[in-house]
Amino acid sequence: MMPRFSKDSKVVTDVPCNRVEELTQIRPRLAAILITLLGLSQLFFSGCQTMYHSNCSTAPCEGTSFFSSRPRLGLFRKPIEEPFFHPQKYSLFVSPDLPQKCPKRVLLVPTGTESGQYQAPSHFAEALAGAIRGAGVAEVVFPTQINCMMSVDRLLAGQFDEQDIVHLSRTWNCDAIMFVRINQLKAHAPLQTAVTAALVDANESVVIFAIDGNWDTTDPDIRKGFEMFIKNSELELGESQKKLQLQSPSRLFAYVAFQITDAWQTGIE
Repeated sequence: MMPRFSKDSKVVTDVPCNRVEELTQIRPRLAAILITLLGLSQLFFSGCQTMYHSNCSTAPCEGTSFFSSRPRLGLFRKPIEEPFFHPQKYSLFVSPDLPQKCPKRVLLVPTGTESGQYQAPSHFAEALAGAIRGAGVAEVVFPTQINCMMSVDRLLAGQFDEQDIVHLSRTWNCDAIMFVRINQLKAHAPLQTAVTAALVDANESVVIFAIDGNWDTTDPDIRKGFEMFIKNSELELGESQKKLQLQSPSRLFAYVAFQITDAWQTGIE
C-alpha cells in the first residue's frame, strides 16, 4: 500500500499501488488517442480536397477540388446561391452633406414631354415613388398633376431660380424635390431606357444627389441584374411568365427605380 498525502502532508488514506499505476497511465493514453484522431482527420480532409482523375488528358485536370464540384447546401439541403451584386453602370453624384440633409418628405416631379401612348415620365415616377416608399428612405409626395417648366440640365448646372424651388416645397410641404427625366425609352425587346434624376435640397436650393444612366438589356451585366431583380421580387415565376416580365417596360422601370433608391441609401450610410 502507498500513502496519499493532502496539501498539509498528512496521511489521508491508503491507495493500492496498482491503482496508482493505472492513474499515472491515463494521461499518456489519452494523448496517444488524440494524436491518432488528429492524424486521421488530416488524412481525410487532405484526401477530400484533392481528387486525382486518371482519365484527364490536360494538366489543369490533374487535381480537382472535391468541395467546389458540389453545390453548397443550406436549410432542407437546398443549394445556396452565391451573392449577386447589381452592376453600377451609371454616373452618380452624392453630396458630402447628404447624410445631414437627408430629406424626410420628398416631392417627386417628372419632367419632359408626355408624348406617345406610353406616358414614360409619369410611369417611371410612379415606379420610383414605390421604390422609395418601400425602402423607407423618405415619404414621397407624387401629385397626379403638376406643372414644372424647370429643366434637369439647368438644375444640374445650377442655372435655376431658387424661388421656384421654394414655391414648390412650400406648396407641397416638402424639404426636398426629386426631378426625374426619361431621356430615352425603347419599349420593345430588347428593352432600353436612359434616366436622369436630381434631388434638390429645398432649404439651400442645392443638388445633393444626382444619377444618370443608360439601362440597356443587351448589355450582359444589365441583363443579368434585371433577371435577378425579377427573380427576387416575384415569389414563383414560370419560364413563360419570366419571359413576359423581361419584355415589360414597367418592370425595367421598377429595376431602374430600385437601383436609384439603392444608390440613395448607400449615400446616406
